[in-house]
Amino acid sequence: MKVIIGNVHNNTTPTFQPSHQTVVELKPKKYGVDVDGYIGNVDMFGYLHDATGSGTVDMSDIWYFSRDEQLKEMFMNNPNITGVVKLGMKRFTQHAMDDCFKNTNITGFEFTELEEISPENGYPPFTYSDLHDCPMLESIKFDKLQTVSTSICFQQKFSQLPRLTTFEAPLLQSVTGQSSFNSAFSGSSALTTVDLSSLETIGMSSFASAFSYTSLVTMSFTALTTVAQYSLRNAFYGCGYLTDLYFPAVTTTTFANYSSDRSFMDMLKECDGTTVHFPASIQSTVENLADFSTGFGGSNISVLYDQ
Repeated sequence: MKVIIGNVHNNTTPTFQPSHQTVVELKPKKYGVDVDGYIGNVDMFGYLHDATGSGTVDMSDIWYFSRDEQLKEMFMNNPNITGVVKLGMKRFTQHAMDDCFKNTNITGFEFTELEEISPENGYPPFTYSDLHDCPMLESIKFDKLQTVSTSICFQQKFSQLPRLTTFEAPLLQSVTGQSSFNSAFSGSSALTTVDLSSLETIGMSSFASAFSYTSLVTMSFTALTTVAQYSLRNAFYGCGYLTDLYFPAVTTTTFANYSSDRSFMDMLKECDGTTVHFPASIQSTVENLADFSTGFGGSNISVLYDQ
């Protein structure tokens, strides 16, 4: 069964005034969100909790939320919610999905329309604990996300997820919020695939410890040209399977102050045998980086200069 929630682009409110913990069936609107075929507890503010029903959840036709905590606890503790959740929101209100999918069996999230996460464009879609009780979560994808400028936006948000294998943000170009992805995937030991193929700019500490203790084998920052201080500090800490790391687009201007630049500080700490690839045109620049002589914190690290 596929449960579809959507087909509404306004913030129409329901006409009823439910009392606390009233059990009702909502068809079709619940504060700007269509709820089709779900029965649950509606509190005094009109929020649906512990919705019964089964299948996948498709919210790809909902562009925005009209209130904070719009979907708080909506599907919590329902093991019959499965599959990939599709979300079409262009911006998120505060705590929009707090514990919405807690203790469900969803396998992924796909954000189909979100292009920007910034202080001017709402809030991050998740709070710290939202995903840590999703034991079957395997994939997270942002189809159109281009900019992240909110500090600590995804800090630890995707960490310690035992089944997470894939993170995709193929159009993401700029991550300038300080510590935006700090420890984002740390300890998600099944992670093997990360697509940041359009990423050009990363800010201070933005990916510090981001991929530590994951199972990445190769990683390519295909488009990366601008890095800030400490932006990749400890980024691959303890990645015992990492064989190759690529920076094909960096140039001599990537590093503002060669000898004191600490963008890659301990980037490969507790890694062994990893090969780091740079363009041949910047060999002298790379070898003047402060962390070059220590192998970026790792052991038996090789550096290749690709033509």
